[in-house]
Amino acid sequence: MSLTRFIIFTLLMASTLGLSAQKYNKVSIRNARQPKDRERYHQLHVGIGLPSGVAARDDNWYSKSLAGTKAGENGMFSAQLGYTYGASKHLQFLLHGGIERLIYRMERGNVLADNDHDRTFINLNIGANYRWLVRKDFALYSGFLVGGGYSLYHPDQPNPNIPFDRTNYFYPTAQLTVFGATWGRRFGGYTEVALSTRGIIFGGVYYRIYQ
Repeated sequence: MSLTRFIIFTLLMASTLGLSAQKYNKVSIRNARQPKDRERYHQLHVGIGLPSGVAARDDNWYSKSLAGTKAGENGMFSAQLGYTYGASKHLQFLLHGGIERLIYRMERGNVLADNDHDRTFINLNIGANYRWLVRKDFALYSGFLVGGGYSLYHPDQPNPNIPFDRTNYFYPTAQLTVFGATWGRRFGGYTEVALSTRGIIFGGVYYRIYQ
């Protein structure tokens, strides 16, 4: 190979490597500047919901009153447990569960008598959130959940003269999250206002694991 050809070959290789390095540096800089909250992540949360879920079937509930009874009294707050997969900056996929216990009592005048029975409500739901406003450690979102639950009847001192529903049963659940907010990075808190069979106001804390 002549000296001239060698010089031309060397210059071509240097130009190619230079362009490749420049392109790589641009990609690296762009990735380095990409904020962490755009990365995919796994999120676990625990919280509570208020008021209790509207899940009873043919029983004494908010909209149906049986004379001499008091129903739907909280025996345990509505506990929420969930997993969220952050698929992108704006989209989240959800797997949420909940459990609560309600007390049904007889009423004598203004005095509550012994418990007639308790009910445990367990639900499991899937859904998605769309985060329509995202800042560094703060986001606003809306979304939905659909699923089902199971109600377990626990007799205490049942009165056969009161027409309570005393069966175990499955029931559908749904939630339209009108407004939700999160704040924090790996550790943080959340609150939601929703139209839901599980409650209306939700709040709690979460922990995120970034991929």
